[in-house]
Amino acid sequence: MNTRRHQERETPRLGADPIIFSSRQSSAVKNTPFPTTNRRRIRTERPKTRTRRIRNEEQDLSNTDLSRKTWNAYSCSPLHRFHHAESSLRRYSRLLSAVLIANSRKNIGVGVDEQLVGTSANFKVVGGIAVLDDEPDAIKITVISNSKKIILEMYLCSVEAESLLDNDIPDQSEMAKQFRVLPLLLCKGNISPMKVVFEWMKTEFDCSFRKIKFNPISLSWMFAMWAPINTNKNTHLTWGIPYADIGIDKIDSELDGNSIELLWKHVHDSSSGIVTSQEVSSFIAGIEEHLEKHTRIVFSSLPLMQVLTPIVQVHEDGKFKIMSPDHVYTILSHMTSLAVEQLDCRIFQEFY
Repeated sequence: MNTRRHQERETPRLGADPIIFSSRQSSAVKNTPFPTTNRRRIRTERPKTRTRRIRNEEQDLSNTDLSRKTWNAYSCSPLHRFHHAESSLRRYSRLLSAVLIANSRKNIGVGVDEQLVGTSANFKVVGGIAVLDDEPDAIKITVISNSKKIILEMYLCSVEAESLLDNDIPDQSEMAKQFRVLPLLLCKGNISPMKVVFEWMKTEFDCSFRKIKFNPISLSWMFAMWAPINTNKNTHLTWGIPYADIGIDKIDSELDGNSIELLWKHVHDSSSGIVTSQEVSSFIAGIEEHLEKHTRIVFSSLPLMQVLTPIVQVHEDGKFKIMSPDHVYTILSHMTSLAVEQLDCRIFQEFY
């Protein structure tokens, strides 16, 4: 393990110095107000349960289309009267393009870079993400500038969201007639056209968006589930320094993959596909106590702000980058769970 404080700093390599397995059971919650869950299922591969539906206009998504790119994650409430039909998508493209053009004309003469002004939008069905038979395919939205450059890329998607919503929605069949459930929105691009798209969708589909922030609890869960996946790659944890007058704003720590696997085997029941909050707490507490022993820094009192595992890099501000194309389903499935947890399903009561 290496710990870096602002500048790179060598600390003793711990390949031969095993992590101390402590009996300390400090909670990963740390008395924070963030909501969390007591257990999560480990998703490692895509279920083969969906019947292939052929559409002439559908294009399968390649795993590389989403990997190695930094995405902003948002939750999207169910879209009222949104349709996947090709004629509907063409209509949405025309309407949004008109709004983008009108918005660009308002910005004439105010010093806006024309390369960043969107004038054309396109909605397209993308297959290869949805898993369940009754789950809608993903929708890709692109915004193009006058110079034919893509300045905004968005994916509305759902990975097993229907199963997560079953207990929260009063009438599934009636809801399906009026709403399209695509709770996870991934965005990459310029913020100006993004705001225009958000406002148009709020008006057109009576929906709302909320930025997904990855608090220390969420980051702890993702690190525990995915850090032990590949022992050949080291992992990284970044803690924030909540003091502005000491000249340090964060501490980065690099952890040996084999040591991480050894600690995880010590706290996790390998015969179970379920991760519990107690296992996550013990796992993170073991890492923190080991680092405290070598650095005299009380990591358990610092907020976790970023994790880097063999398959994904996640930052507290809602940004993430998929590092392994083979684990796109694993990551999107978990992100969908986090998006659904942010939805207030009481809104459906207004329609029934």
